Amino acid sequence: MPLLFMQSPQDNSHIEQLCRRAQAGDNLAVQELFSVLTDSFRIFATHRFRDHAEAEDVVQDALAVVAQKYKEITFDSSFAGWAHNVLRNTISSHVQTKGTRARLQPQVIASMAPADRYDPDEEFVQSVLHCLEQVARANRRFARTLNLSYQGYTAIEIAGKLEMRIDYLYVLLARARSMLHGCLGMNED
Repeated sequence: MPLLFMQSPQDNSHIEQLCRRAQAGDNLAVQELFSVLTDSFRIFATHRFRDHAEAEDVVQDALAVVAQKYKEITFDSSFAGWAHNVLRNTISSHVQTKGTRARLQPQVIASMAPADRYDPDEEFVQSVLHCLEQVARANRRFARTLNLSYQGYTAIEIAGKLEMRIDYLYVLLARARSMLHGCLGMNED
């Protein structure tokens, strides 16, 4: 079976036909379509992640999104392109979340900090709270996306909770973080 993202136009038309048949309820087409997707996603994800378990997690997350959405969507361009974007967005979300979770894990923080860890003074805490209130007043969605992001939710989970498109979520997060950093007087590198 050819790989989904490295195909000839004939193979691509086969994938599109499988998708149409799967959308119509053909169970054999669904099995074949997801078999091809799984193989292709694994190859793509293993090039991105050294840890095979991590790559498999991303593949399964992306397949879950595809399985949940593909029946609802009319593909103007191609199913294969859409599926590839789902995988890329899942990888991006995973990488971002992985960084956030690493920052939030106490054992990581404890291992990096000196024995007498920095304890923020009351003035700093108050300035952070003041800035978060300003962000919330400016736009409630900014505050909600920041809150959910720093709680460790993935971008896909946040987008689902807030019922928004993933690309719009990334825009909101970038603007909210920029506003928070600006209020705190932090340099954004």
